[in-house]
Amino acid sequence: AAVKLHAERLLVRPLEGPLKVPTFAADSVCGQFTVPAAHHTPGVDDADMVLYFAAAPGGVWALPCATLDDGRPIVGAVNLAPANLFHGRLATRIAAHEIAHALGFSYQQMAAHRMVRNVTGVRGRKLSVVVNSTNAAMAAREHYDCDGIRGMELYDFNGDGSALESHWSERNAKDELMAPLGGAGLYTELTLGAFVDLGFYKANWAAAEPMAWGKSSGCELLRKKCAQLSLSNYPKMFCNESDFHLRCTSDRYFSGRCTGSIMEPSPGATPDSCPVIEPVISVRDLATVFKKGAHKPARPGDQPSSWCLGTAPTTVKGATDEEEGKLVAAVHAEVKCLGAEVKLKMKKRGGWVDWERCTSGVTVPWEIPPFDADKVMCPEYDEVCTISATGGSVLTGFKWDGKDKEWKRKAPAEEPEPAPESAPPVAGTVGVGPAIAPPPEENSAGGGGGTGGSSEPGSGVPSTGQGLPAADPEGGQEPVPGEGGVAAPGAKDSEGVPPESSHGGGGGVSPPAGTLPAGGGAADRAGDGAATPAGPNGTGAAGKNDATPPAHGDGAVAAAGPSLFLLIAAAAAAAALC
Repeated sequence: AAVKLHAERLLVRPLEGPLKVPTFAADSVCGQFTVPAAHHTPGVDDADMVLYFAAAPGGVWALPCATLDDGRPIVGAVNLAPANLFHGRLATRIAAHEIAHALGFSYQQMAAHRMVRNVTGVRGRKLSVVVNSTNAAMAAREHYDCDGIRGMELYDFNGDGSALESHWSERNAKDELMAPLGGAGLYTELTLGAFVDLGFYKANWAAAEPMAWGKSSGCELLRKKCAQLSLSNYPKMFCNESDFHLRCTSDRYFSGRCTGSIMEPSPGATPDSCPVIEPVISVRDLATVFKKGAHKPARPGDQPSSWCLGTAPTTVKGATDEEEGKLVAAVHAEVKCLGAEVKLKMKKRGGWVDWERCTSGVTVPWEIPPFDADKVMCPEYDEVCTISATGGSVLTGFKWDGKDKEWKRKAPAEEPEPAPESAPPVAGTVGVGPAIAPPPEENSAGGGGGTGGSSEPGSGVPSTGQGLPAADPEGGQEPVPGEGGVAAPGAKDSEGVPPESSHGGGGGVSPPAGTLPAGGGAADRAGDGAATPAGPNGTGAAGKNDATPPAHGDGAVAAAGPSLFLLIAAAAAAAALC
């Protein structure tokens, strides 16, 4: 289901002949994955991308392992630690999130394609990095109904570029696929726009998933701190800290109380805090969730395929969970989507089951003891009829119309930007070996690495060149705020994520020889790299090649138009990682 989410939405120019996977250095991250001999020669037929999966401890992460000379990833590696996959529906979206990083959703790629810029003073923060390329920025203006923004903000916890991540701002897009893990994982036009702007893909825009978080919120949400907002104007996002009722999280996956917060620190200023529902969940391993069907029974009626629905507040006695007797305003119930209608599964007192229409804004009685007095508030169709019970998309069957997106939004007046000091690098992110030093400076002339070996421009030959900014051994430099330039990442490692993965902004510190980073307590938490400028376009030294670039078919990209689907071949890598 995770692979299908991308295959139904992204299109690429098909490659001629079988995809021949290169041989990776044994001490590189990608070299830890087992590649069948047949994937090297004769290669993988009918594939635009080959992914190798593992289920080793150490969090969830992904990275490209080989690219074409233009930087397009064609081989990637993904690790999904079972301990992090505690919810069936969410597990699929986590996997899709990681695959997106392997496909090229990374700060390094965006910087190389001049898709990002620095902005100062956003909500009083010292520095914000936004994706201001055409489609991503227009998608942001459309989603938030705000033409005045420069682009879509990337996540940076510190607000000064020192903790920049390859994720959307959690505050602004918590439930988006490429926000930090923890939300619904909706595949919206925001992420589609970023992929299109990389230049490798076209998008099936009709298959974009809607997201309630921030929808039509206007410019005020994006410009003011939560402390300055009337949070009651954003009931689908933020909560009231004085409300102690058990309520649904914004993604309707869980229920919880208003004890969580999305923090936004900024140097020299009081940190801003946006209150959100903190889910009450029980983390279980993969076998428990998928083989035994176990789950957290927040209230009677909770099933793996259920959704959290709001109810009229009540005090529950005799409930089966640890919240017994406390104030409750949420119930977990099974729903099904028929046409444009939501049906709610009702268990009557006699034991028989009925499906009752549940129209948005209408309340219906919930007749399972001890909840006789409950009135279930019917959700909007998109909230429960976009993601399937298995985490796939209900929005299927949309054929690509062959057209690019036509935006009706207006961009703010643009200030002239300084001419670049040098061409931007081709950021072909790869799995690199341990303690690989940056190559001599001349290797990065003309825009950095990423072509690898002797492949010629436009040849379509896979490359394992790193193409990343040079690592800062001190973990980051002080960024230079400015409207024009690009914040190039520095290099702090992050727990549970390979330093060369695409989760964070940093180039990374290589792991010990022959090993993957340990510690997996902070799944997909990368981004501890500093935003360190290296010229107005963030150019940096190229990384060292870790494998000889192999031939890919006849070494040419087909001249035909984009394929109807992104064809991804997935394989389980069982050896070194497991």
